[in-house]
Amino acid sequence: MESAWRVFIAIELPIAWKQMLHNQVDAYARSSTVTFRKWTTWQDYHITVQFLGDVEAERISDIQARMNEAGTNCSPFELRLGGWGIFGRSDLPRVLWRDVEGEKESLLGVADIVARHLALEGYERELRPYSPHITVARQFRGHEPFILPFQHNDEKLTNWSVDRLVLYRTHMHERPMYEAIHVAKMRNVKS
Repeated sequence: MESAWRVFIAIELPIAWKQMLHNQVDAYARSSTVTFRKWTTWQDYHITVQFLGDVEAERISDIQARMNEAGTNCSPFELRLGGWGIFGRSDLPRVLWRDVEGEKESLLGVADIVARHLALEGYERELRPYSPHITVARQFRGHEPFILPFQHNDEKLTNWSVDRLVLYRTHMHERPMYEAIHVAKMRNVKS
């Protein structure tokens, strides 16, 4: 058994949204001179809530217990795909991502609840502000100027209901790279 697992807690996207986003990304990549070093495998699309990094395997059950506790304090909410964005320089982006919209304040609240529960196990939240997004590509390598994808019509898929937190394990150099190893249901009913 490996001594350390690279893990993070995230919101999963339903398969229909993953496939739709994949189709958009694929069309964008084929219709332009845009080149990124790494495109995210569509099965791996997610919204990170908290990255934990390399964790000793025997501590995974403690993380799962804290996730379950956090889930009992979270209410389900709805999200939808938003616009496109980048991290890094506009001419040489490090990351191409898709934003999320909808009950984003609820998502921020869930991230705060998760961070508080995981702090009890010694896991600290990142210092930079939480910016929820779906990473679709990394490290622009194009020879032409970078242009953001055009806005797609997502009306056929409006909102999806978020009712669980997922603990993912990273398998470097595999595709797909992320394995769901635990699910914590959100149980707090909105009043």
